[in-house]
Amino acid sequence: MQSDQFLHDFVEEMRSIRQVLHAIIDTQLKSPLMDKSLFEKFGQLISRIYGTATTLGFHEIGKYFFAIKEISYMCVHTECELSQMKVLQLMIECAENLENICKCIFDMTHLENIKHIFDSAIKKVDYLAQTDFHHVNRKSVA
Repeated sequence: MQSDQFLHDFVEEMRSIRQVLHAIIDTQLKSPLMDKSLFEKFGQLISRIYGTATTLGFHEIGKYFFAIKEISYMCVHTECELSQMKVLQLMIECAENLENICKCIFDMTHLENIKHIFDSAIKKVDYLAQTDFHHVNRKSVA
């Protein structure tokens, strides 16, 4: 089992990032046009959580964040606002799910209760990648 301090730090980082994610979403919702840089920022923050989750052995959580990160980055490479709006909805759901994910860190039985959320989101991301973003070859911003 991971050191309790590492886990507490990870949860605090996720909660801190959650606030920034909500600010990004709010800005995007208030903007008359989709701002690609906000999708990039969201993806970068999710990438931080993904990396830590995977390093700490939370692979189910990591798969979910990997999918969200990838689809966020895909939005940077498209002009289709309808597709971007679909991803924005996934971003909203992701930010809302973060508190439940924090609970999983200390009680893995809670993970079983929300695993369906991960599976559903990953399926949505896969579908969007194959349909709306089939023309996007780059899944990173670099």
